[in-house]
Amino acid sequence: MDTVIRLGSNLVSFARLAAFGLTHAALLMVVWNGTTALWAPDWRAAAAIVLFIVGNAVTFALEALVAGIQALRLEYYELFSRIFQSEGRPFTPWSPELTAASGPGDDSSSAPSGIPAERQLL
Repeated sequence: MDTVIRLGSNLVSFARLAAFGLTHAALLMVVWNGTTALWAPDWRAAAAIVLFIVGNAVTFALEALVAGIQALRLEYYELFSRIFQSEGRPFTPWSPELTAASGPGDDSSSAPSGIPAERQLL
């Protein structure tokens, strides 16, 4: 069962990488089609060159973003999940101490325990 699950997850992972490659090819096809549509011997040649340079820069920036996200995903989810062992005490978020307001007839000689009211029940 473990082998089947590993093969399935690897297949999905490589399909995701193939989708990124197809996205890269589609973006560059759009840039190339726009460049060739603008190309003419007049001022549009300069616009075509600008479109080509800016389009390639945007495509490169998107690819760098995708590569960065994938590197972080591999590091945090796959690497850390294999070597991380939880130790110590569980995380308990800070919360203000809730104490009951004492009235005029209450005996307030006992000091509060220092433990928030919601944690005293545990």
